[in-house]
Amino acid sequence: MTARSTSTHRMCPACDGAGEITCNDSHDRDPQRDYEVTCTADGCVDGWIRCVPIDPIEELAFARRWARVPGYHAMHYGEIRARVVSDVPLPADPTPETHAWPQAA
Repeated sequence: MTARSTSTHRMCPACDGAGEITCNDSHDRDPQRDYEVTCTADGCVDGWIRCVPIDPIEELAFARRWARVPGYHAMHYGEIRARVVSDVPLPADPTPETHAWPQAA
């Protein structure tokens, strides 16, 4: 595991990139009672947090690779594809007027 953040992921500040947090619920904090639990920080996966949104085309490519294997992506490949290739509603006026230009007579 590298200790550097990347352009898409950063190290989790809660577990410092380890993916686990050391817990101790003894009343005197006995070090022999330490145990590891999986980090539950929001978005933490194996010590890394994704800091950019997931690209729908990247998600579709992953689902396409696994579409024939029974599981989540096989069941949802159709809805992922429909979401990626569906039409996007555009604003009614793509270039709103920013200045009040005088009308010609």
